[in-house]
Amino acid sequence: MNTPRESKDDSTPLTDKEKREAYSVYVAIIGGIVIVVSFIWHIVSSLISGGEP
Repeated sequence: MNTPRESKDDSTPLTDKEKREAYSVYVAIIGGIVIVVSFIWHIVSSLISGGEP
């Protein structure tokens, strides 16, 4: 029925393409975090200042 998968050797070095893909994922995650923090900052600052632009 279910055969166990062979474990992949994690000690193999990443190829250039894999490094670029991993780098792109990290940049996207950091960009998303910056956007969320900026959104929260603007909401909180508008609530503190009484909603005036």
